[in-house]
Amino acid sequence: MRKLKLRTITLDESIPLNHQEDCPACGSRLILLCSLFNSDNSLKLRIGFCDGCGYSGYQDRPAEQWLEKFYASKWDRARQPFLNLSQSHFRALELIEKLAVNKNRGVLEIGCGYGAALDYFKKQNFSRVVGFEPSLHRAEAAIEHFGAVIINDLNQASRPFGLIFSHHVIEHVYNPNQFIKTAASLQEDGDFLILSLPNVVGEHSGYNIFYLPHLHAFSKQAVEALLNKNGYEILIDHSPSDLNTIIGAVKRKNPKSIFRKDTEYQKFYIEKFQKELALNRLIGGFYLWRWDPRDKKGGGAYIFIVKSLKRRFSDSPFEIQFTGEIKLLVK
Repeated sequence: MRKLKLRTITLDESIPLNHQEDCPACGSRLILLCSLFNSDNSLKLRIGFCDGCGYSGYQDRPAEQWLEKFYASKWDRARQPFLNLSQSHFRALELIEKLAVNKNRGVLEIGCGYGAALDYFKKQNFSRVVGFEPSLHRAEAAIEHFGAVIINDLNQASRPFGLIFSHHVIEHVYNPNQFIKTAASLQEDGDFLILSLPNVVGEHSGYNIFYLPHLHAFSKQAVEALLNKNGYEILIDHSPSDLNTIIGAVKRKNPKSIFRKDTEYQKFYIEKFQKELALNRLIGGFYLWRWDPRDKKGGGAYIFIVKSLKRRFSDSPFEIQFTGEIKLLVK
């Protein structure tokens, strides 16, 4: 298994922020869950959740143009190209046979990375294999190692595609609704979408809070709400565990739902954050949590439970104050 190499990025006033008040999956108003502050409280990031479908994500995040430049030039630059498929990839690719995908209609992978899945599709005799990858160095590696056909603008794609495949991408994109809407525009009724992404049930709360590239965290119900409103119906839930959601969907008119709300999401998130940040063992109102011990000056954050504080900076159930500037993790 690959070891994830992370680095920190400082969020300050030089990075423009945009705001998200509504759930991108079902459209409900987001409820404030957690607030992050720098040491002098001049900068704040909010994390919210949707009590309707279980979505969670940053309510304040870098502007879309800033993120596009980051992914194009700075994302994952430290690593050597990873040219093998992961276990999660193989699990998702099993859906090709289960869905009886017509390989003569072509496949598009959105977020193809270094091109390993594109090479798999070619070896599976798909008639047309195209990848979309916004990261320039990843796209160059896919072309160099696999001779892949890569586009950097989905408007360049020659529709339709019988299969669209996307593995651990949607949690990174600025606008998930537009992402699925664009996919739907490149397909016809009866075409298939295979989607793999982290499941908020199993994803550690540290990722929800401190890993900036994961702008969004989806429950299965949230994924389905997003797909349904863009004309997709989930046919197969092929998820191996609560860590990953892997689904196969078909584009069709009047899609049906298979997941029903069976969770009180406010209670779920409160209990999840308390347990995974060890707040259920908190004594005295706060503690210093050094989430990046390599960074001795700014790698810590004071973790607060609001109910135990006399002074409150926000109305959120959880408050996190960094010892300096807000520092989040990226690859």
